[in-house]
Amino acid sequence: MHPGLHNISGNVSGNISDNINSANLEPKIVECRAIPPERIGINGEYDYDGLASRVRLLLSEQLTNSVEALRISQRGRVVVVIGPWVTEEMAQKIITLSLEVEGATSVEVNGLYLGPRSRPIAHIEPNQYLPNAS
Repeated sequence: MHPGLHNISGNVSGNISDNINSANLEPKIVECRAIPPERIGINGEYDYDGLASRVRLLLSEQLTNSVEALRISQRGRVVVVIGPWVTEEMAQKIITLSLEVEGATSVEVNGLYLGPRSRPIAHIEPNQYLPNAS
């Protein structure tokens, strides 16, 4: 007998090769048909950039021509919005609508500028938040 070696029924048997052959060691292929939410395309098909496509469609429907100049992409479940000048109200709508799309967990905004063209939305002066910085 070989301690710890069990066949399918759980009984210990005396022959190692019988146990190996009796236990079904064939690899099992498990089909995974579920598409992650961030990879679902506009029509429900697999699309590597599906989240970005669905966000782009929603924004174009809800905000009409205001989003033509925006570049919308994704990094996993993060929606990345890059573009030129928008109002603060428009930026908030873009973020709110983007988060409503299934699969989006956060929105990263780059290059959206408010007010004068010389100041970006998230402009931070060097050393502004560092204490005792000179």
